Amino acid sequence: MNDLVVAVMGSVGGTAVIIGGLSAWLGRVWAGRILAQDQQRYREEIECIKKEYEVHFDGLKAVLMRYSESQFDIYRELWGSLCELKLSTDTLWTRATPGNVEKFSEQLNRTRFWLEKSSRFIEDRHYATLKGVFDEFEQFLIGKVSAAQLIAAWSLLRQRLQAQSGLAVDRWCRCGTRIRHCS
Repeated sequence: MNDLVVAVMGSVGGTAVIIGGLSAWLGRVWAGRILAQDQQRYREEIECIKKEYEVHFDGLKAVLMRYSESQFDIYRELWGSLCELKLSTDTLWTRATPGNVEKFSEQLNRTRFWLEKSSRFIEDRHYATLKGVFDEFEQFLIGKVSAAQLIAAWSLLRQRLQAQSGLAVDRWCRCGTRIRHCS
């Protein structure tokens, strides 16, 4: 009987080992297939998401390129206006006449208007810097207007003195020349 029990146990145990081995092998095969299917599905999802982002990115890139081109055009135009303002400033600095003051004032207003009109496309730090420069130009203009008024008043005074007395004119002219050079 002992032999029979051992034989039964041996055959049941052997069968269990065989079934266990087959189950393990079959589990690995199925796990491999399931893993391969999941990997394929995830790859397809990732590719789909990549394509969506590429389309979105291309759209953003096109918008950014249009914005950059517009910004470049704005800066180019603003630079031209600033160059004209510099020329007006140099002319006014050299000679403070009412005509030069008027030209400078008109160019300053045109350049300020151009800056305000284009402010959407101008970097904030550039906008703030230019606003500060224009405020300083405004102070420069006020000083030059005063100098131009002084020169105009001097010319009027000189004409009146010439009409009244030729002797005093020479002294006043020498003094007026010094005032003009100081302005």
